[in-house]
Amino acid sequence: MGLFDSIPARYVLATMIFFGTWCSYMTRVNLSIAIIGMVEPKVPLIKSDPICGENETMPERSKEPFKILGEVKSWDQTEQADLLAFYAYGYFPFLIPGKMLAERFGSKRVVLWSSILTTIATVALPFSLLIPAMHQLMDRWIPIKDRNKFMWTLLGGTPGTVLTFLAGGLVLEYGLWDMIFFGTAGFTLIWAILWALLVYDSPAMHPRVTSAEMSYLTANIKPVRRQRKTEIVPWGYIFASLPFWALMLLHFSNMWAINFLLIIGPKFFKEVLGFDFIMTGVMSGVPFIFRLFVGYLLGFLAEAVANKNWISVGLHRRLYTIFSHIIPGLLLVPIYFMGCDKWINMALVTVSFGINGASVGSVMANAVDLSPNHADAIYTLISCIGTSSGVFVPKIVGYITGQTQIMQEWRIIFLVNASMYLVTGILFLIFGSGKVQKWNFKEEYEEEEDEIQDEDTPRRLASRQDW
Repeated sequence: MGLFDSIPARYVLATMIFFGTWCSYMTRVNLSIAIIGMVEPKVPLIKSDPICGENETMPERSKEPFKILGEVKSWDQTEQADLLAFYAYGYFPFLIPGKMLAERFGSKRVVLWSSILTTIATVALPFSLLIPAMHQLMDRWIPIKDRNKFMWTLLGGTPGTVLTFLAGGLVLEYGLWDMIFFGTAGFTLIWAILWALLVYDSPAMHPRVTSAEMSYLTANIKPVRRQRKTEIVPWGYIFASLPFWALMLLHFSNMWAINFLLIIGPKFFKEVLGFDFIMTGVMSGVPFIFRLFVGYLLGFLAEAVANKNWISVGLHRRLYTIFSHIIPGLLLVPIYFMGCDKWINMALVTVSFGINGASVGSVMANAVDLSPNHADAIYTLISCIGTSSGVFVPKIVGYITGQTQIMQEWRIIFLVNASMYLVTGILFLIFGSGKVQKWNFKEEYEEEEDEIQDEDTPRRLASRQDW
């Protein structure tokens, strides 16, 4: 452990969180890339695609034999859609209890056991417990003034996704689809062992924190205040708020786009555009690299604009929504008319998804705008609802495409995706807000005081200028 003794404990934690999100996305997308090699492609029921012409839908597949060494599955498109939706079935229901479990048993244990269960199952059903637990660890270890420097810790998902797609395409070229699951499970198990050895719930519990680092953390991190059992989140007021609904719908469409490429992207690139296994892995990762680059660039720009106070918060969020939703939606519409030119279709998908990286200045920040006091509860709720799109995306794709996998049907899917972007983006432009909402100041009462009438409360609340 001598090596780790010389590294500040908070940097070790940050590195482990980075690779934790990396593992989370590896196990999230392993089936998405593996399934294109697990299932032998069926000849389309319609031999001539009205959009592409005869034998133009899947040019690479028609030239190469299906060279898979392991057992080949005979699942139809409906069965494949059900399997691809299983991740979301296990993911979004655990987001809300994940935070409570982390508070009850400690973040380290929750993350450790969720990763072990994921390794055993090699399907990331309990990995949604990881995200709220890691946020709690960041609160206890990273001072607020250092948060920007540690922003990279929660961005391991992109390299995890890209490398899983790249490695998956490579091993599929050699017919070894089962190695995708063994590889992601093995990497996650190694990470879980290191997590158990190196991570602690708080600086006070860590045996190797230096006195200098402990003094720095103690001086710059406020003690964690346990949430009162009777603390009230004003859900009635929240659900009656148009800005909240505008944000929730915007977040749902954002997650819809992410889940579409995470879950369905490899199938589209392989079975419709006709890339081989290796190029499918490459093309599946390119949109995420572009999105990460745009997100970084616009994230720094958003921070600079906010610090200068050049424009209001509401206008800031609307401008970023134009980039994160309106422009991506418009870029998907031409796919309906582009036919089967795979490079043009690939370019439109990549640029559309990449520009959606502007969501760092719209979706990701708006919960704090609306309610600093309840932002955590709001973001947990909209994340739970947003990730449920992972259930609907593969099922809708399976329903529309049936068993044929031709471009005539897939262009309808891209119109659906474009509509999701545009409708929710326009609704946010109309009803979204950057102002603190009045229900942010809803008083929190102890349980025994719930029935006490306070005549001064309406006057105090009415004095808030942000109403």
